[in-house]
Amino acid sequence: MNYLLQLVALLALTTSVWSACELKWVKTDHKNLPPDSVLVIANNPAGDFYVSRAVYNGVLTPGRYKPAEETCFVTMDGHEYGLRENFEVLTNPNKCFLDWKKAHDGTVPKGAVESGKDPQGGVAYSARLHEWFGWMVGKMYKSTNKMYYGWGGGENVKTEYEILVLLDQAPDHTLHPSCANHKQFDHDSIVCVCTDSKPCDSLQGPTKTGAQVLTKWESTAQGNRFVRSELKLADKGQHVDVDHVGSQLWVKLNRDVKHQQIVGFGGAFTDATGINYKKMGAKYEDQLIRECYGKEGLEYNMGRIPIGGSDFSTRAYSLDDSTPDDVPLSKFNLTSEDLELKIPIILKAKAMATSDLKLFGSPWSAPAWMKNNHQLIGGGDLEAKYLDCYAKYFVKYLDAYKAHGLNHWGITVQNEPMAGQAWNSMHFSPESMAEFVGKHLGPELARSGYGVDKLQVMQLDHNVGIVKEWVDKYFADPVASKYTQGTAIHWYGHDPKEQLDAPHNQHPDKWMLATEACVEGGVKLGDWNTADLYASDILGDLLHHVIGWVDWNMALDTQGGPNWCKNWVDAPLIINPDLKEYYRQPSFYAMAHFSKFLAPGSVRVDTPVVNQNNNHGLVGGFRRPDGSTVIIAVNTEEIEIDLIVEDDKAAAINVHGLKPSCANHKQFGHDSIVCVCSDAKPCDNLQGPTKTAPGVLTRWESTAEGNRFIRTELKLAPKDHHVDLDQNAAQLHVKLNRDVKHQQIIGFGGAFTDSTGINIKKMGAKSEDHLIADCFGKEGLEYNMGRIPIGGSDFSTRAYSLDDNTNDDKPLTKFNLTQEDLDLKIPIIQKAKKIATHDIRLFGSPWSAPKWMKNNNELIHGGDLKSQYLDVYAKYFVKYLDAYKAHGLNHWGITVQNEPWASQRWNSMHFDPKSMASFVANHLGPELARSGYGVDKLQVMQLDHNVGIVKQWVNEYFADPVASKYTAGTAVHWYGHDPKNQLDAPHNQHPDKWMLATEACVEGGVKLGDWNTANLYATDILGDLLHHVIGWVDWNMVLDTQGGPNWTNNFVDAPLIINPQLKEYYRQPSYYAMAHFSKFLAPGSVRVDTPIVTQSNNKALVGGFRRSDGSTVVIAVNTENIKIDFTVEDIKAAGKLVQKIAPRSHCQSYSGGRPLRESITPEAEEFQCQTPVFVNQIPRDLRQQLEGIVDYYVDSQTSGHMLWFNINGRPMYCFTPENQSLSAQCNSSDNMIPYSQHCFPKVVVTKVRFIDSDDSVTAKKTKTIGNFRVGKVLVD
Repeated sequence: MNYLLQLVALLALTTSVWSACELKWVKTDHKNLPPDSVLVIANNPAGDFYVSRAVYNGVLTPGRYKPAEETCFVTMDGHEYGLRENFEVLTNPNKCFLDWKKAHDGTVPKGAVESGKDPQGGVAYSARLHEWFGWMVGKMYKSTNKMYYGWGGGENVKTEYEILVLLDQAPDHTLHPSCANHKQFDHDSIVCVCTDSKPCDSLQGPTKTGAQVLTKWESTAQGNRFVRSELKLADKGQHVDVDHVGSQLWVKLNRDVKHQQIVGFGGAFTDATGINYKKMGAKYEDQLIRECYGKEGLEYNMGRIPIGGSDFSTRAYSLDDSTPDDVPLSKFNLTSEDLELKIPIILKAKAMATSDLKLFGSPWSAPAWMKNNHQLIGGGDLEAKYLDCYAKYFVKYLDAYKAHGLNHWGITVQNEPMAGQAWNSMHFSPESMAEFVGKHLGPELARSGYGVDKLQVMQLDHNVGIVKEWVDKYFADPVASKYTQGTAIHWYGHDPKEQLDAPHNQHPDKWMLATEACVEGGVKLGDWNTADLYASDILGDLLHHVIGWVDWNMALDTQGGPNWCKNWVDAPLIINPDLKEYYRQPSFYAMAHFSKFLAPGSVRVDTPVVNQNNNHGLVGGFRRPDGSTVIIAVNTEEIEIDLIVEDDKAAAINVHGLKPSCANHKQFGHDSIVCVCSDAKPCDNLQGPTKTAPGVLTRWESTAEGNRFIRTELKLAPKDHHVDLDQNAAQLHVKLNRDVKHQQIIGFGGAFTDSTGINIKKMGAKSEDHLIADCFGKEGLEYNMGRIPIGGSDFSTRAYSLDDNTNDDKPLTKFNLTQEDLDLKIPIIQKAKKIATHDIRLFGSPWSAPKWMKNNNELIHGGDLKSQYLDVYAKYFVKYLDAYKAHGLNHWGITVQNEPWASQRWNSMHFDPKSMASFVANHLGPELARSGYGVDKLQVMQLDHNVGIVKQWVNEYFADPVASKYTAGTAVHWYGHDPKNQLDAPHNQHPDKWMLATEACVEGGVKLGDWNTANLYATDILGDLLHHVIGWVDWNMVLDTQGGPNWTNNFVDAPLIINPQLKEYYRQPSYYAMAHFSKFLAPGSVRVDTPIVTQSNNKALVGGFRRSDGSTVVIAVNTENIKIDFTVEDIKAAGKLVQKIAPRSHCQSYSGGRPLRESITPEAEEFQCQTPVFVNQIPRDLRQQLEGIVDYYVDSQTSGHMLWFNINGRPMYCFTPENQSLSAQCNSSDNMIPYSQHCFPKVVVTKVRFIDSDDSVTAKKTKTIGNFRVGKVLVD
């Protein structure tokens, strides 16, 4: 007998209707702006643009008028043209109701304003989208289903956009925050405000529910923050109405097809994070750390540590800056940033974390004296003579942190090795990184006790868009491959996550970890788009094999720093010391939807799409270690989605809308709210997966409307229950196959940046504990990973390394942990370690080597490691590791260099793959090995840059067999938001080298309550996990309201934002997005197969995971604004394994072989980041024996050509289909588009449904375990 489970979430759809109110086009010239002109958006970072049009080549073409340049810009045939006369500006003299509605692929909302024509005479509409540099406006052709806009003289093409519409009534942007203490800051949502007296609400993760009940957690742009609701399941025979005008996302849940195991979620222990923690005072510091790592916070279990400085420092520094040629690394030292801003915070996080904290270090740059540009900044390459020295530098770093009691789980070899930024950066190509790891870093690590069994080495640590190239080239080096476990990816560029599939398929033994993500451009308090970005990116990553997702700064100030080069970004936590409060951004809650549910060890299971139309929703299914199943859904669009999850073992529900769930909340002008946390009113606890009664499914949901981690219990239904699908909704139908296993998830976390430490400390002791617990504690995100900037980053108050007091300290005698380490990092890490529910995997990431090691003689602007300092720099790593170890902080890993291809204006250093591989193989690897940080002790990660370059780096880096031997994996950042399928080829080429997401943040400062950040988190994390990434570590865990401190003003957003002046802090939507992963995918979870059956008109992500306790988790992310019928089909429902083992499950109950079921109709929601949890009722003593009975998967890949380079300092890329010529398409800047562009519409999920598969199954290889007969279940 087959059984059926439907989970349907109905979301409100705001429909634009035709209005008789008239708009007028007024002809003007460049000097006169007509009255009542229609402004695209207020306070646009790209400038004030007005809707305009002009006749060009005989075609009436919509464009933009920019008064500051006295020019109307239009595009045609790939070019942008500026007109100074004979153009028209749209005016609204009658004060008509206007709005912008999200759409994609040629869809046109009702009431759309017709602004012109296409060359064939068809209709053209005014359209806008958000890029990393601000909002742009252009035209959308219905005939081509594309939007076109101009920038820099060229014409850019997009398929996702917003259309200007004319309404008959005022648009309804009413917010209903669920956190009582909240604020709105001119964005579309709110932030939750946290203070000493009014702490933010605790994030409650999965819990035991009553019989026949499903629990849902929801966060929305309207203010819901992790709102928990309980739903009963519908009887299978009960009729279920679906919306026939919406979209559908229908997936099947197959817990037997397993994919990657989730290692966890986290953030980066940047200097800026540490500074922000500290700035808030001891009480707030603990509170902020708890927000990320505590039980009632995000429960991060991963932490990325910049090895040296990054842009999120107050200065450019490495850990050996005090001498120009310190080959012995005698001057290597942990800096004040390490000692004050990183190590203390990491220690606190470690103490608070609910699972072991997986720390991994990522260098932004080798010391300046090791580089050919003699600078920490501006990229530059590691000089050949310093390859061994730099390998030892890693060991020094690992040893230094170990001396503080912080063992690293891994390292990335270089942060963003393809970006020569104006801050700490260093260049590696895939080949040079592979050579460095194979010949230097890998052997040195092995000699030093950080062998492959001790430390995970990750290559790349850059954008998704280059993962395939890096995986191909890096892992072609067998020695580098041997030392490298995976690939670290970044989200920048927001490349399609499908780009991760080919790398994974090519090297399925090499996992991918999302290691950095942030929304650039400073802090947007309450900006829901950031939550959208988080949720979409996290889930997108997870759906494409990524094993974890590590955010960038965990906490920033309101500017988005500190950042010494003013590269402000956003973060999940934003501090406001002046008001003595901090803010949970929408992205905080987006993160919560992952980190609170996908506990380390969770496994993504199969959720193949059955049908998906008219939406880009994402859905992921996961099996938690406790046997429960989690489903996370993200919808970033403005329209309803019928979300259907079809499960062979389950039933159906119809989910009603929810109100904001955190009573203490605020809205700050963004599309959602932040939950407000203070000493007096702490935030709600994040409740993770718990045992449920038979026949019960538990769902957690966060929505833009304000639901935050809302828990709902559902009963299961008989299989014969009738389900009506919405014929007008998009369909997403996936299968869940727990027997096909992919990567193991190691965890999630954030970065112990100086800014995070500063912000945590700034809030006072009580709030400090709360903040740490919010990230690492049982009732927080339960992070188990922490990234520690080795030295400074931009999220510090200065540029520094750990050896700055000399010009040539080869013996590293001047090496020292800085005040930042001792005050802002180590104490917080120690606290996190104490409260963490899992062992915290710490990994250090250097932003730059000491400047005297670099050829540019600067910590900033990239530069290369000088060859004579390669050995010294390797020892520098060891010094760092030893120094932290002396404080009781052992590192799990390091990244060789943070963003080695980015020559930023803050701490940065350049590696290419070959130079990094050479450094690791010949210097760092051997030095680490000699120093007790061999491959069995320390995970070395290469790259530590964006996904877009992973393939190249993996190919070139792991082509060096020695570097490969020393390197466990590849660290990736989310910047650029490259397609996650770019991670597949690197994984497939080097399946033994995992990938870890080590940095992510939304740039541009803090957007308190911005739901788009939550979307970005969820999408990136799940996207990474679906493409072999083993964990996801956020960037700053806690920032102030500016998005800092950041000494370069590079403000970003963070999941937790402090406001010391109000004595409160805010859980951003991204915090809850992370919770949907970190709370459920516990370390050891394994992603299982969720192949798509049908997916129409949407781009939703679905991931399935098997937790180490035997439970199953499904996570779905839908980033579109249309309805999706979401179906998860569990192929085991008709199989013998299912029939014979009564599961302990939130979604299944077998009594006499038949589950019970009833139906519930829920309210509508605009956005839902949903995390249903299934806990199998398998006896605990049988779970390990049942694990691994089935181990197969089917995946797909896309191919094409990618070219990445800089044009006038702007990172660019060009992609062509496989059958087109790269040279023909990428030979001029006209065909290039900015590398970091991304635009994610709002997340909307309307329906979730679980339906059992009717596929016949065959049980093979059966055996008897206890009283149960089990077998390998294969679909005929």
